[in-house]
Amino acid sequence: MKKHRHLSTDIALLIFLAAVVVLMIFPVLGNSALNGMEQRMREAIAGGNAIGNLGNIFGSRTDIFYSAYLYLVELIHGLLPGPCDAIELRLPGAAIVTTMTLCLFRFDGDFERLNSSFLASLLFLSTTIVIETTFAVTPVLLPAALFVFAMMSLYHWLHHGTRRYFYLVTFSTTLATMLIGVTAPVSMAIMAYTFIAASDYKAYRRYLAISLALVGACAAAFFAIYVLTGDSQSASCIFHLQHQFEPTGSIGDNMASIFLNYVVVGIFPWSVPLLLSLPWLAHKAGRLVGIFRKLTLLQRFGVIIFVFSLPMMLFGTQLSSILLITSLFFNMPLIGKYLLLQFKHHPLVWRITGTACGSIIGLGACAFVLVNVPATSWRMALWLGEEVQELLLLTNGWTPWSIFLTCMIFFTLYTMWRSVREIGSNNRYLYSIITLYLLAITLVVGYVLP
Repeated sequence: MKKHRHLSTDIALLIFLAAVVVLMIFPVLGNSALNGMEQRMREAIAGGNAIGNLGNIFGSRTDIFYSAYLYLVELIHGLLPGPCDAIELRLPGAAIVTTMTLCLFRFDGDFERLNSSFLASLLFLSTTIVIETTFAVTPVLLPAALFVFAMMSLYHWLHHGTRRYFYLVTFSTTLATMLIGVTAPVSMAIMAYTFIAASDYKAYRRYLAISLALVGACAAAFFAIYVLTGDSQSASCIFHLQHQFEPTGSIGDNMASIFLNYVVVGIFPWSVPLLLSLPWLAHKAGRLVGIFRKLTLLQRFGVIIFVFSLPMMLFGTQLSSILLITSLFFNMPLIGKYLLLQFKHHPLVWRITGTACGSIIGLGACAFVLVNVPATSWRMALWLGEEVQELLLLTNGWTPWSIFLTCMIFFTLYTMWRSVREIGSNNRYLYSIITLYLLAITLVVGYVLP
C-alpha cells in the first residue's frame, strides 16, 4: 500500500511538472522575432534547399549539428500546411528541453522526489542557458541531448552493472557518436574510469566491459553512417573535430570572459550560491576527498562530469555548450540539495534573497502594467523615458496569457509575503522564489523582448 502511494505521488508530480513546463514554454514559443539562424533555416525550407534526407546530414561535415536540426524542422514542416513559422523552427528545441526536464525528475534517484528531483527539474528549467536554447533555435541542443542520454545509460550501468544497461550504453553512445564524433565515447571512457577508480579499486572487469562497449559504439556509428550514405569518407566524419570546435558566437576573446558567459551567466541565477560557497570549499580543501566520498552515487557522478568538462568549457565552442548542458543536467540534483541545506541552515540569507528578487520583479511588473494601461501610459513615459516605455509596451495589446502571467506574478508575490513567516518550517518560500522567477522569465521572453 505504501509503495502504491509512493508511485501515485511520483506520477502526480510528473504530470504537474509536465504541465508547468508546457505552460511555460509553448504558449509564448512563437512570440519573439526570428534571429539570423532561424531566418536562414526558413529560407532553406521555403526554397526547397533543406537537407532532404537523413544521409545528407553527415555529408555536411563541418555543419552536422545545424543539418541535423534542420532535418527535424523539415520533418515537422512536412506535417503542417502553410509557410514555415517560428513555432515550427523552435519546436524541436522546446520538445528536447521538455523531455530532458521530465527525464531529470525520473532519473534523480528513487527517494525524496518532492524535495530533490522536482526541485532539480525546476532549477534546470530556469537556468539562463536552458531558457536561451528553448526560445531560440540552438542546433547544439540535439547532440547535447544525445550525450545526456548516453551519460544516463552509463550511470545506470555503473550503478547496476546489468547486461541490459550494457547494451543500452552501447546503443546510446552509438547515437551520440554519429552526431558528435569519437569525442563522445572518449570523454565517457575517461569519466567512467575515474568514477570506477573512485568507487571500487578492484573492478578490473568493469574497465574492460566499458571499454568494449565504447569501442563497439564507435564501430557501430561508423558502419551506420556508411549504410546511410554509402560513402566511407562521410562515415569517417566521426573522427573529425571541426564541427565540435566551431565557436558558438562572439562571447568573449579570453578565458575569463568565456568562463563568465558560460559558467556564471549560463547557470544564473543558481550560479550565485555556488560562487558564494567557494570560500567554504577553499577552507575545506583538505577534506574535499572525504566530502566527495560522502556524496551519493549520482552526486559523485555529476561532480566528475563537471570537473572533466570544465577545461573544455573555457574555449567557447560547440563542444563547450554540449558539456555545459550535460554538467548542468547531472549536477542540478546536487545544486538542489545544496540550496535546500542552505535554505534550512541560513534562512536569513534566503529572506534577503527573496526580498531582493520580489522587489525587482514586483517593481518591473508594476511598471509593465502601468505602461500598458492607457490611463497611466503617458505618465510612465515621462518617468521612464520613451525608450524604456517602448521596451515594455505590448505590441498587440493585452492577451489572455499575458494577463494570466501578470496576475500570477502578483499572486506569487503575495504567497512569498505570507510564507516568509514559515521559512523555517517548510520550503514554500523557496518554491515561491523559483516560481516567481519562472513567471517573470516567461513574461519577459514572450512579451517584453519580442
